[in-house]
Amino acid sequence: MNIKEAGNLIVDLLNLAIDERQYVALRLNSGPGLGKTSVVRQSAERVAKLRGVKCTAKVVRLSEVEQPDVKGYGYLPKGNDNTVESAKMQFSLPFWAWNTEVDGEYGILFLDEFSQCADDLQKVAAQILLERSIGDYVLPPGVIVVAAGNRESDRSGVRKTMAFVQNRLMDINIAVSKDALVEWMERNGISPHVVSFVEAFPGDVLQDKVPDKPGPFCTPRSLVMLGQLIGKMSMERFTECATGLIGEGTGGKFVAHLRVIEDLPKYSEIVANPKGCKVPERPDANYAIMQIIAHSVDGTTAKPAFEYLRRMGKEFQAATLRTSLRRCPQIVQHPEFAVWLRENRQLLEAANLIDSRSK
Repeated sequence: MNIKEAGNLIVDLLNLAIDERQYVALRLNSGPGLGKTSVVRQSAERVAKLRGVKCTAKVVRLSEVEQPDVKGYGYLPKGNDNTVESAKMQFSLPFWAWNTEVDGEYGILFLDEFSQCADDLQKVAAQILLERSIGDYVLPPGVIVVAAGNRESDRSGVRKTMAFVQNRLMDINIAVSKDALVEWMERNGISPHVVSFVEAFPGDVLQDKVPDKPGPFCTPRSLVMLGQLIGKMSMERFTECATGLIGEGTGGKFVAHLRVIEDLPKYSEIVANPKGCKVPERPDANYAIMQIIAHSVDGTTAKPAFEYLRRMGKEFQAATLRTSLRRCPQIVQHPEFAVWLRENRQLLEAANLIDSRSK
């Protein structure tokens, strides 16, 4: 399944735990940088919003800790008199233990980099996966356990999962998906230049394997990091950063994409002259200008903006409409744009915003 569907699954499992006290531990498997940590955090936020409660995602990166960090540290209780009970070792609470006053009653314990952790940590985590407990400590009933890791082919230090541990969790493989990634980027305010690059060159961003040659390579994570630097430095320095974050080949292609964008009409020019403003011919330029419009449009400029887009083809109009309504749903309340939408019912159908069979 893609990353969006994985988020829906996490929400389903959390609701199942809250409503019925039924639990299934989940592990998400994918290449690096595809958004597993982000989708876990956002799933907790979704449940918090839907239920009007506090819902927390606690991240434990197992490749960075030792067994006592996860299990707690052993100690002898005070007043030891050498009797069996008083000499019995006790354990401190692990650092990730839930504090319902601070963390809320509901949430996700996220065991990140599970596939990369040592065998002794896998053995400790096995009890958490199955029983949601460690030693005498038990997670609150509204908390589920989700793990994540990379694949053996990703050269990320992945170890084989022991059979008894494997049998305690549900493995879900995350498939790369351009549509799911674009929707996530649009909802999270990622630079429209980054989004249009994904739409124009998905194969460079959503590779299903780690490159054979060591060095920087492009993933959604590294591309989003690069997007934060757009316009913050000279192009020469930015080009070096692009190479260092997403690799020489893809970095050069991204810089070239930005230079194409520099030659596109400004949004103000499109609004001022929607029927005469130049329409680009290159596909990547069309994706770029589509994102620029979608991230700039409002109720007062929507009508001329879509008059311009009409010259680019229905698929670009539909995609821009979806993105625009996702970012700024109130534009439909503007009288002129509402009239335009009623006159363009086929566009609504193409954007999957209404059922073509409805009247």
